[in-house]
Amino acid sequence: MWTAYKKYWSNYARFSGKSTRADYWWVVLVNVILFVIWFIPATISAVPIIQRLGEGQSLDSVPQGSLIIFSFLVLLAAAYWLATFIPSWALQYRRFADAGLNPWWFAIVPIGFVLNILSNFKGMGWASIVSLVISVATFVITLLPSKQADDEY
Repeated sequence: MWTAYKKYWSNYARFSGKSTRADYWWVVLVNVILFVIWFIPATISAVPIIQRLGEGQSLDSVPQGSLIIFSFLVLLAAAYWLATFIPSWALQYRRFADAGLNPWWFAIVPIGFVLNILSNFKGMGWASIVSLVISVATFVITLLPSKQADDEY
C-alpha cells in the first residue's frame, strides 16, 4: 500500500507510462482513509457552528475554538485537494493507458469535472446527468485489467 502511495507522489505529474489496478486502488484507499481522519474532527468542530446558525444566531455566538479548528481543517482540506489534483489526474491517465485505452479517452475526466461544476448553475441539470455517466465510465475503466506490454498505449 505505502509503495503505491510513494509511487503516486514520485510520479507527481507524469502523464506517461502505466499504473496497475493495484497502484491505483491503493492510492484511492489511502486517500479515503485520510479523508475519514480529516472528516471526523471537521464534523465535530462544525456541530456548534451549525447549531448556532440553525437557531438563527450569529457567528459571534459560536465558540472561537470551534471556528478556529473548523477553519484550519477547511484550509487543510483545500491544500490537500490542491496538492493531489495533478497527481490524481496523472494516476488516472496512467491507469487508462494500463487498461489499453487510447490516451484521448482520458479527455472524459476533465470534461466530467467541468460538467460537474456547471451542474450547479440553473438550467444546467443535464450536465449533472452527463457528469454522472462519465463518472461511472471512469470507474469502470479503472476496474479494467491491465493490457499486455505489447500494445501501443
